[in-house]
Order: sequence, then C-alpha cells, then structure tokens
Amino acid sequence: MIDIIGQTQEGFSVISTYRIEGWKEYEVTPENPIRVFAGVATIFYNFPDENVFKGLTEETVLDAEGNPAVVKKELKQAQEVDLTPAVPLSVSPRQFYQAMNHTPFGDGTLRDAAEALVAASDQDMKDWWDKASSFDRYHPQIMAIGAYLGLTDVQLDELWALAGSM
Repeated sequence: MIDIIGQTQEGFSVISTYRIEGWKEYEVTPENPIRVFAGVATIFYNFPDENVFKGLTEETVLDAEGNPAVVKKELKQAQEVDLTPAVPLSVSPRQFYQAMNHTPFGDGTLRDAAEALVAASDQDMKDWWDKASSFDRYHPQIMAIGAYLGLTDVQLDELWALAGSM
C-alpha cells in the first residue's frame, strides 16, 4: 500500500507498507514518526517535489489515436523487506514495568517518576495504572504521562522497544 501525504515543508512525502525498488535515496526517518499502521511497519519517502515523485510513478505514452496519455508505472517491491514493527503497539504490564525499571530518569528510574505522578492523580488514573491488561503505545494516558514527564515520542518508542524485548 502506498499513501500520498502530499507537500510538506521538507518536500513531497509518501508512506508505504513496503520498500520500493529504486527509491532508497528518498527513504527518510521523520523526527516523530508513527512507524506502524494497522500492525505493519511503515516506510517513509520524501521527494524534493511532486514532479520528482510523478517521474518515478507515471509515464506519458501515446494512446491509439496518437494522443499523449499518462499511465502509472508498475512499482516493484524491493527484495530486502522487513515488516517487523519497529515499536510494538502494545506490551504487557510486566514488560512495561520492567522496561521502566531499567530506564534511568532523574535521581531514580522512569518507573519511580511515573508512579509518583500516578499516586498524585485521581482514582481513575490509579485504577488504569494498576489494572490495565496491556499498555498501548498511543493510549491517551501514556501520551499525557509522557508529556508531563517531558518524554519525547522517540523516548517513548525506545521504552516500548525495550519493553517488547523483555
């Protein structure tokens, strides 16, 4: 699947669920990417402008009457394809807590800081923290805790990657 994002400040952006042969020079890693859509890793491409993209995806041919017609080029999937999500979408409570135990933060661990924040929160937050059957990377509570503690999306991704490895 290829999805056109369109013109951005950096150029013309496209995402794909697979690497495309001949596009390696345009592959980028955005600063704050969501690397997984529907459980599939996503590859980001950035072209200098829409014309460069169209030059790789379209060609002009003559139709039966000799008039020019634009047709789509067949895109070939690159041979090396890794569709393993870079960051798990969800981890178990054990994985989540252990990853925080192994993540230094301030004078202690990330778990110390997060649990102090939760302890000062309302009962709904405490129940969610203690009773969750899984922790989803993009859950609003996770995003709020991360923002409050000053964690970037990259740091949260690294935490989920660590948790997924435990």
